[in-house]
Amino acid sequence: MFYAIGTDRFGIESELFEIPFKTLKAGEFADVSISADIDIYSGTYAVTPNEHCGKYIVHVNEEGVLSSMLNGSFRNDIPYILESWCTLGEWSNNTYVSENGSPMELTLVTKDMVAEAPIDAYISTYDKDGNLVGVKYYEYSTPAFDESLALPGKVSISVTNVSEAGATYIYTADDPNILGYFYETVEADWYDDIMENDPSWNEYYLADTFWSNYGEGSGMFHYGTDEFIWAETVGQSDFRYYAAAVPVNGNGPVEGGWGEVTLEEYTTLAK
Repeated sequence: MFYAIGTDRFGIESELFEIPFKTLKAGEFADVSISADIDIYSGTYAVTPNEHCGKYIVHVNEEGVLSSMLNGSFRNDIPYILESWCTLGEWSNNTYVSENGSPMELTLVTKDMVAEAPIDAYISTYDKDGNLVGVKYYEYSTPAFDESLALPGKVSISVTNVSEAGATYIYTADDPNILGYFYETVEADWYDDIMENDPSWNEYYLADTFWSNYGEGSGMFHYGTDEFIWAETVGQSDFRYYAAAVPVNGNGPVEGGWGEVTLEEYTTLAK
């Protein structure tokens, strides 16, 4: 029973309103289920509606994206903001809508590759008449650091089509322990000098350099173990380079996640 009494500006109360209602049984209302497959870089989220669901909106993102928007604005109206975001295309904060009750699969990339990074999932569900039924909330996270993971094997690089400005690199990563790898062109004389003369050099020097550059927006990371082709086009002529790659396992770009660096030397053509 829902009870309500109204009070006017003079403190006079209305009659008591009594509204009886009965909750539905499980399975009688619009509902969805969700499953997740998450690693330190990418997660796939599969949403399946039941037969009563006509529409649902899914938002999956790193913790706090939605709550920070609701703090002090949007009247803390989660369905309203999800409705707004799902119409904005690429600016949707990873929010998607299914208008006809169809299953959905979406991906969230966690580029920072931090272990145990929390992730939020919100799903607004609607019945087939367009009525909002409710909002479901789920908590996920990237995996914890796993000391038992084997280090990733080396990435193979084939250098082809050498030109005055670079070459084409074909990357092959067939080790199952490889989650992905950072790739780049390295000036060979510069790196050889560091290995021979810089006391700060260690086996992770180039890996840490790649990770630092990636964090500054270079984006030079390939996820997965499929064959990958990339072309260097802004090199100098008659110059010695390394085509380089360094893999990571499921622990990401940290000690215990880095694999061995691959360096494939070549010299660009003279003008």
